[in-house]
Amino acid sequence: MNPVPTVIDADAEELVSSQSEGYPSFVQQFAYSAFDEDSDNHITIDDVRGGIMKPGGGLHQLGTKYFHDLYFEQINSDAYRNVLRVMADGLDNWITKKEIQNRLQVAPHILNNALRALRTRNIIVRKSGSKGIYKLPTKSFAVWIKVFTQSSVPMAAPLTTGDVRFAGSSGHSTAE
Repeated sequence: MNPVPTVIDADAEELVSSQSEGYPSFVQQFAYSAFDEDSDNHITIDDVRGGIMKPGGGLHQLGTKYFHDLYFEQINSDAYRNVLRVMADGLDNWITKKEIQNRLQVAPHILNNALRALRTRNIIVRKSGSKGIYKLPTKSFAVWIKVFTQSSVPMAAPLTTGDVRFAGSSGHSTAE
């Protein structure tokens, strides 16, 4: 239907695929955002990155739909949100309760209550067969927390969109 064909680089396709983490709605949103970002009918990895990360872009849209309620409506405590922010620093990697405690320096009962509530509400995942080891369910949730929310207590410097770097074929995001 479009009289001008659009070319899509293989690494741009791979980035959409890997960053979607297997969720079809994420594939659709990230691809749509890459097309929206494109200005020359040639979708590059930069178009995908820009489309995903910009305010109003793919991650922002998906966060509004899938993550906003988890972060703001199901949690009524800034202390609990700060637990998520600490966890988000490691993206979707496992983190120990001790590491969270060291970063937040909150009373142990507050951290215990937060982890219990977040686990019960399926906002975080506990490592099977291990005590005191947790992670966020998706890398996208972690990046959304880091880019589109603000901490109420000083912790590590918050990420900006320029700090989030996407790896090409491995599908892993890294934060500097």
